[in-house]
Amino acid sequence: MLIHPGFHKTGTTFLQKAVFSDTRHFRSLWAHETLDELVVRPHDLEFDAGPAQKLASEFLDQSQSGRLDVLSSEILSGNPLLGARDSATIAHRLKLIFGEARIVLTVRAQRSMLASLYMQYLKAGGTRHFEQFYRPEPIPGYFGFDAKHLEYSRVAELYAELFSAQSVLVLPQELLAADMGAFLDLLWKHAAGSGSSVPDLSIPARRIGKSPPAAAAPFYRLANHFWQRSLDSGCLFEAPLLARSIVAVGHRQRLFFRRQEEKLWTFIDKAFKGRFADSNRALQQFCPVDLRAFGYELTD
Repeated sequence: MLIHPGFHKTGTTFLQKAVFSDTRHFRSLWAHETLDELVVRPHDLEFDAGPAQKLASEFLDQSQSGRLDVLSSEILSGNPLLGARDSATIAHRLKLIFGEARIVLTVRAQRSMLASLYMQYLKAGGTRHFEQFYRPEPIPGYFGFDAKHLEYSRVAELYAELFSAQSVLVLPQELLAADMGAFLDLLWKHAAGSGSSVPDLSIPARRIGKSPPAAAAPFYRLANHFWQRSLDSGCLFEAPLLARSIVAVGHRQRLFFRRQEEKLWTFIDKAFKGRFADSNRALQQFCPVDLRAFGYELTD
């Protein structure tokens, strides 16, 4: 059994729709909605691993030679817009349900991840400026984005503690983009055994799950005042046609808010320079390729 708990914005949608969907070589367990119902959403006071254990056991009893059983969903790494504070709880629940499994964590260099998560926040309906998003004012009992979520080594080490260090593989999204064959070969051999070879896969050429350009951020912030999204913090009144038109303009323009995009990158570089270097150094033990070569900061 291979469990792929994300992270968000690391090619997870591509892997789910273009790779794990190939039923000749993979058997996928549970859609996001089922995972949410069985694993993620139940309150700590009422979570019962029994129903999920039963369904997982029935699924695994039908395993077929030559096909990998896989559970892939980025929601298993928690909600990054809220600090992913349930990521450890979910990991422990997966251990209760499956007992043993191989784990693959996909990661992304924090600089580009930070920008991508802000755009994801805007797509979800957020209206805050990026400085407010990255540094939310602390309100007792309420949570927003937390950079600790991007200390990937914490999650990798937790899964290593639960499932064994040999069971955990970390692969960078940048490797997937640069050399898909090498990425899939490492993933397949981790799950199926080092002596196996990745089969031929039918991979679509089109990009899946593309994020909007950072220059469109001001347009999203404006549009989110006029439609209801999953984050409803700033909707003034419903005018979805107006909102869609504003977003469409934001995607087409390339010059008007170029300076805004530059400000975003400048802020990220200043606020988070060196922030993740120690964590990335600890993460390297789980990753078979040099993270520094793909833009990750590591301490010497």
